[in-house]
Amino acid sequence: MNWMACELHTHTFHSDGSQSLEELAAGAKALGFDCIALTDHNTMSGLWNKETVEQQTGMNIIQGMEWTTFFGHMVTLGVKDYIDWRPVGPGDIHAGLARVHEQGGIAGMAHPFRPGSPMCTGCYWEFELRDWNDLDYIEVWSTTFAPLKNTTPAHFASGPTS
Repeated sequence: MNWMACELHTHTFHSDGSQSLEELAAGAKALGFDCIALTDHNTMSGLWNKETVEQQTGMNIIQGMEWTTFFGHMVTLGVKDYIDWRPVGPGDIHAGLARVHEQGGIAGMAHPFRPGSPMCTGCYWEFELRDWNDLDYIEVWSTTFAPLKNTTPAHFASGPTS
């Protein structure tokens, strides 16, 4: 089994990020990632040049989208086409999950323990899940992390010094 370092929840300036897909992929590559998923809020427009960016950067890019609703956020991964999130309400998330699965994608609960309104509208998960097996994963880390370093500092490379 091969392991890949992947960041599965990213945004470009097509939603609330500050970078293009090219900049995001190049930055992830520099940090040592093998793969990213582009999951802009309620749009897949940032993926328009996905194949070109993959060729230029050598980074694998998974198509996705973060459903951003008043009842919670859900990250979809591996979807081929845009899936409209607007008809889904708090009692019928299973219909949305089914549409993601029909495209061969997976869906996960995004940042379920973030505070909700007024600090982050819809960030707290309020969808009613009747069957937890329909949800593919739950995001467990959803905050900024210290920058990754893909080299060992010189003073640790040869062992501790005294």
